Amino acid sequence: MTMPDLTFPKRSLLCLTLLLAGLVVAAQAQPLNRISFNDLELFLNGGNVAWVNFARDIGPGTTDLARFRQAFQDVHDHGGNAMRLWLHTTGEASPEWNGAQVVGPGIGAIDDLRAILDAAWENEVGLMLCLWSFDLLRISNGTTITDRAYGILTDPALTQTYIDNALVPIGQALAGHPAILAWEIFNEAEGMSNEHGWTFNRHVPMSNIQRDSGTLTFDNVVADTWGLYLLTFRYYLPFGFKAQYLHVNGVQVAEVGFDEPIEQWHERAIKVALQPGVNTIQIEKNWGWMYVDYISLGTEALNVAAEVLEKIPGTFSLAQNYPNPFNPSTQLAYTVPEAVHVRLDVFDVTGRRVAVLVDGFQPAGRYTVPFDAQTLASGLYLYRLQTGAFLQTKQMVLMR
Repeated sequence: MTMPDLTFPKRSLLCLTLLLAGLVVAAQAQPLNRISFNDLELFLNGGNVAWVNFARDIGPGTTDLARFRQAFQDVHDHGGNAMRLWLHTTGEASPEWNGAQVVGPGIGAIDDLRAILDAAWENEVGLMLCLWSFDLLRISNGTTITDRAYGILTDPALTQTYIDNALVPIGQALAGHPAILAWEIFNEAEGMSNEHGWTFNRHVPMSNIQRDSGTLTFDNVVADTWGLYLLTFRYYLPFGFKAQYLHVNGVQVAEVGFDEPIEQWHERAIKVALQPGVNTIQIEKNWGWMYVDYISLGTEALNVAAEVLEKIPGTFSLAQNYPNPFNPSTQLAYTVPEAVHVRLDVFDVTGRRVAVLVDGFQPAGRYTVPFDAQTLASGLYLYRLQTGAFLQTKQMVLMR
């Protein structure tokens, strides 16, 4: 599935409730019980408006703006500032369908949603916009609705018709609207899953549901020089420890763990290797159900390891280990001329891997890695460097 570059306003949502605000280039001090929203530091509180006319608030028909205005005014008058609104919900009225394919956002859907957002902002209320609910596979909807819903959940080509013809136009048309607090993909998606689904629903594997909502991409992360940069997450755990995959320039570089306690905002910082110019950072959902308010990237490279020299090499290379023969340790040196995923392994003469010395993304540079063979028997060993298309193997001798 190809996810186009959407310019969504202020915040996006990953999986059920993985909330990401956008890339903040410089880390800023912020109270850990507040989020940045329209240049304000807010403690969000409010309720779930959900719908006024179930599954029909946007699209063909009349939108009851008076009831929406009253709901937003009530929240505002009681000190609230946020609500959650369901959009397509079942897909009955929007988006627009042609058979199993989505062909548009729905007649009048964008105008209806803009009017609701305007009404919310008139009352200083921000909205979390939830695209779909578990109700899209509710058996009582009938086969016309559930068949096409089942299709966009299980067929990547049909999913793409929704992204291209409905989600992208909605996101682009409403980008920057001040009332948009967040985008959410599913409401209680477990209710339509094979693993946890309810009896009144049709079911699909949870892997299908997560496929449609698993990665957030930032493709405009600019670094001045090669080096390690400090990447900071501000996150909130509703239930317990979670872990997500981090990709840099197309390579998975880490599984990032997010620690408890729950129901508090925390900050988690890790070092990432970036190349000069534009980089891409992706967060792939491994274990959902957590909020991320923002990620921030330090504006300057950190001091890198001493093994990474200032001069960038021109070619890939693997040097002969030194000393050789050795007992019990030696040094393995190699160079990489560009940011790349590096794998450095050691094998015995039977081809059995005895050590993995490097397995991760590294910026261009010259590296030296120690190898300790204290637990190995004397004999001939092979060490292999693999970086994309480059592959080189050399021999070394452990002599007791």
